[in-house]
Amino acid sequence: MILVAAAWAEPVALRAPADGWVIVGGLPELGVGGWLPGKGPVRWGVAMGGNTGGTLDVAAGPRWTLVDRPSGFTVELGAALGAGARIPAPAPVVEGALWLGAGWRRPGWYAGLDIAVPAATDFDEVRVPLLVEPWVGLGGGEWSVGLGAGVGQVLVPGELAAVAARWSLVVGWTPAR
Repeated sequence: MILVAAAWAEPVALRAPADGWVIVGGLPELGVGGWLPGKGPVRWGVAMGGNTGGTLDVAAGPRWTLVDRPSGFTVELGAALGAGARIPAPAPVVEGALWLGAGWRRPGWYAGLDIAVPAATDFDEVRVPLLVEPWVGLGGGEWSVGLGAGVGQVLVPGELAAVAARWSLVVGWTPAR
């Protein structure tokens, strides 16, 4: 059995540099996710989505703010666990992701870079990508539009390593607080 692109389903929406809710569309994923209202160094997020590999899933996890400067520069560490199924041949999928991101969130724009390890298994094989993900976007008021990408290497135990690539259009909404 081949686990196709399940590692890039959600939580891509959780890795987008947003403080509110986002819709992420691109190759290979389409999803929605966001961060629950709250203050402090730990925020909780939820996401759901699917991808071109035929995986539908739901994920949740925390994001820790390690650095938050008045200039808008932030450093964050995130983690998520998810579960879902491959369609049309039903098979359960379990995924987890860790990411470390740094960048700037300013009124009107954002830019950042993540290092992410979004692993997945369908209990027949394990897929472990290591991705570098740049993010850029513009916004006004509560809305933002941006682009995300990812490139890296995918390790599947027992097989040759492969190159991974993904891109995303990100539409974000952060309600006024």
